[in-house]
Amino acid sequence: MLLSDLGVAIRGFSVGYGRLGIDGRLGYDYSYTDGLVYCNHAQKCDGTISAHAPSSIDIDISKPLSICGATHVSFFAKEPARFWVDEHWIGDLFEPGARTPWINLAPGHYTLNIEIQNKDWAHTLWLFNQCDRSDADRLAVVTVGCYDREVLPIRLRWLFQSAASAGIHVRVHGVGEALGNWFTRKIETLAKFIGNLPPSYEWVLYMDGNDTTVIADEAEIVSALRGYGGVCVGAEACAWPCTEPGFVERFQSPTIHKFPQAGIWGGERIALLRALWELQDLHYRIKIGKGPDFCYKDGVPIANAWDDQFLWQVLHLEYPHRFFVPDYYWSVTANLTCTSVNPRNSVFSVESGRIVTCWGTRPVAVHVSGWRKELAALWAGILRRWK
Repeated sequence: MLLSDLGVAIRGFSVGYGRLGIDGRLGYDYSYTDGLVYCNHAQKCDGTISAHAPSSIDIDISKPLSICGATHVSFFAKEPARFWVDEHWIGDLFEPGARTPWINLAPGHYTLNIEIQNKDWAHTLWLFNQCDRSDADRLAVVTVGCYDREVLPIRLRWLFQSAASAGIHVRVHGVGEALGNWFTRKIETLAKFIGNLPPSYEWVLYMDGNDTTVIADEAEIVSALRGYGGVCVGAEACAWPCTEPGFVERFQSPTIHKFPQAGIWGGERIALLRALWELQDLHYRIKIGKGPDFCYKDGVPIANAWDDQFLWQVLHLEYPHRFFVPDYYWSVTANLTCTSVNPRNSVFSVESGRIVTCWGTRPVAVHVSGWRKELAALWAGILRRWK
């Protein structure tokens, strides 16, 4: 099919050698395939862009599509090529005739980058397939990535790899910027970022970048969020950041997971933006001494009002189940650290790369919070589903 028939419009590009090749053309002379793209059995697709690395392409797509990065069968570079969709690293390829996972994209604007230092024989492609997803009712998985771009594939690798293997594009906020504080970054500016997403995204799942894993595809995640019946915020079994007894004792739960956990949350975008607005209002009320009485001691806040997790917890106590409901039963998200990081335990089991809880739920995302990031690596390995 022609790219135009697939709804792809190229808005700008640069390539490492030759010309941009579209609709089956390589864009440079290679006589052994007659100057045309040759896709092997693992690369079958409806359309191609040949973009000799290093390359960058800006595209608009008007229809839902699946896309993957690929090496042409003639790829013979001295190092791997690195493929990005916007700020989401989707894989490195070193062998000829290889491809990344297929990523399902909603209509919108995207920048496709392929990075490589030595461009000799860096014959690289983008492949496109028609997609049966709707152009509405879509899910945006968003994260904060306040790192230099070159370290994102290390810092966010579990999220990036697991999302890509599930066909999900990750929207990254804050690349190349200073983190600042958790309130400003994970509530205030993130709310603006979410509000500015294309209109196709009716559902949002926020996930911390360096210690979370996606374990379901877009359709299952949307189904889980829709079935939840409101904004979902993860819940865990230990109190943090405030351990003040009078504060901790206020939390009630039908399970051991009493405390809202800010590492993963999601829901319908409009309702989620309302919750984020309430958190901003709460932050400024606490600062001027007009927050709930229980969050002060001797006239001073009992925890840092710039801590996003503290704000989610105070909002929950001030208005229980009004703006969100903690995920007591792990219907959407599992927060393992305070329950068990050992897969052999009495609360949940692992079956074919999925967590199954004692309540019969199957969460679609997993968070391993805390400073011991090797435990996030452990669980990325236990739940590994990508190739």
